[in-house]
Amino acid sequence: MWFTFTMNARFCRPGTPVAPSLFRAPDERAVARLPRRMAVAMGLVPLFVDDTDRLHLACRSPLDADLIGEVGELLKATVVAHVVPEVR
Repeated sequence: MWFTFTMNARFCRPGTPVAPSLFRAPDERAVARLPRRMAVAMGLVPLFVDDTDRLHLACRSPLDADLIGEVGELLKATVVAHVVPEVR
């Protein structure tokens, strides 16, 4: 398998502080690794690549293991999904 699904549960509980890294503009390395077309089609936003080369993404459906698994396989990367609410 080319992917590892990791859900960061800290971001699912109300009142839990958000990691400061999520307030910055997306990391250029993360943007380069996630094709724009894929990001738009799947509702993903690249955030950053950490020290262990894991790609962190904001995702409307971080519990959708099939979606995150497909992204990891297509990108041949370890993906960490962070939940983000849909705003209209």
